Amino acid sequence: MKKLSLFLSILLLAMLSISVEAAKITAEYNEIEFSALKIAPEKYDKKKVIYSEKYQRYSTTFPGYMEKSGLSSKKHLLLSIGDIKIPAVCDKTDSMVKFIGGLERGSTVKVYGKVRKLRVDSKFRSMAPEYYVDVDKIELTAKPKEDKMQKADDKEDRRTVKRKLPPRKLRR
Repeated sequence: MKKLSLFLSILLLAMLSISVEAAKITAEYNEIEFSALKIAPEKYDKKKVIYSEKYQRYSTTFPGYMEKSGLSSKKHLLLSIGDIKIPAVCDKTDSMVKFIGGLERGSTVKVYGKVRKLRVDSKFRSMAPEYYVDVDKIELTAKPKEDKMQKADDKEDRRTVKRKLPPRKLRR
């Protein structure tokens, strides 16, 4: 009986410390909407933010203006999460490469990171984003949904179209 109560008290203490740690992380970061970050990124410059958005793709190569800002394709991954107007950049660690490699396009992810300003040349200023998110952590919150009904409808539509077409007449 004593062993069980000791085990339960240790388990309770561990769960409490995990929730306190999660509260600390959340307190450090400001949870925002991605649209607010897109509209006014200068408002969040040098601040830690959390946002949820759909993952699009990753790239191992950086545009020249980003490389001039000190970002290297040897050390970083360029992520398109939500919109490329505010790119996300994460360190190229083994765990992050494995996580990003397993993500499907359209997955909803929660991004924890710090908004930073790029040092952009004047010739790129009109096209290039001025800010990016330096990613500390990414969590998968939802996988992309496949609309099975839509796929079935599309298949049925194709069959119907094939049936409705008149047979071809061969010309001689």
